[in-house]
Amino acid sequence: MIYPKTADVTFHHADDAVKEYRFGTKNYPHYFCTNCGTSVYGKAEAPEQRHIMAVNVRTLSGVDIKTLKIREHDGRGGTSI
Repeated sequence: MIYPKTADVTFHHADDAVKEYRFGTKNYPHYFCTNCGTSVYGKAEAPEQRHIMAVNVRTLSGVDIKTLKIREHDGRGGTSI
């Protein structure tokens, strides 16, 4: 996953190309490909998180994941490793 600013992301697909799924608090919708079921992206609805979204980098055309710099994140502790 990559975490770009929501304003910097533009999707070029039909609205029916992804399906929304919510669980738990239902405050963070996840979107999956309706053809293969791959997780494509998610975005928070909480005001303090609305400016960032999670995008599955493997779904982006023209991106070679071998060239990306990986930074691990401790989700529980909230800090980068």
